[in-house]
Amino acid sequence: MEQFTEDTTLEYLLDNKKEFILPVDKVPTGRDIIGLLNSASVTMTFYPNDFGLADVDGLEFDIEALKFMQNNPHHMEGPLVNHIALMLYRLRFFDNELAAREYEILERAIFWSDIGKLATAKPSSKKAWDNGTPHTTCYGHDKKSVEILDEAEGILQPHAQHWWYKPVRWLVGEHMVAHKLEEQIAKGKTVMPDFLAPQVEGLEPWEWPEFEDLEIPHVMSLGKKTYNWIKRNHKLLIIKQKCDADGRISNLSL
Repeated sequence: MEQFTEDTTLEYLLDNKKEFILPVDKVPTGRDIIGLLNSASVTMTFYPNDFGLADVDGLEFDIEALKFMQNNPHHMEGPLVNHIALMLYRLRFFDNELAAREYEILERAIFWSDIGKLATAKPSSKKAWDNGTPHTTCYGHDKKSVEILDEAEGILQPHAQHWWYKPVRWLVGEHMVAHKLEEQIAKGKTVMPDFLAPQVEGLEPWEWPEFEDLEIPHVMSLGKKTYNWIKRNHKLLIIKQKCDADGRISNLSL
């Protein structure tokens, strides 16, 4: 496996993804998973624990979830840990666009966003490989990943919860629907109306008021779906989606 260095270019990474990850056709060991994650991450350190668990930021997770073989033409990079590592490597090329805390948030969003895939995996009833083996689907894994993060963070007292918990939770929960974000931006669906700007000024999207709490002038029209698309037009989610798309081995678009 090739090591990522300061001389590695984005073009080289994207053209040689398999050189930076574990074998795509083999279930990895726990040790190999920990090694790859620690090589790919800049601000996180992973440790093996007992009973098939591992630890990052003092939070336990099931290492079996990262052995999950994705078995889908959208993800030909094999075990889930490979997708995570490729996203983490891709993130390094956004370093100049991010403050230190933003980088920490995105690394953690990348790690937790797909950890619910194993728990939601099912054989597809509609799509299969040429030999008849069904593709694997993971519908709802974004919500399950939020649930797993909540459970891990929930063991801490409220005053001890990580400062990055709320933004990471928001990014994890939005990452699947945001595959259509670029399309919505192009359609002008994310333009903020003048009356909304003062109500969210100085707030991050995970801090915005609930739609029902907005003050919408009678002469104006704003639906809940549009409000949510406006909220999603945020630098961190846009970069997260770019890492997601480039952190795959596939000829198919998301």
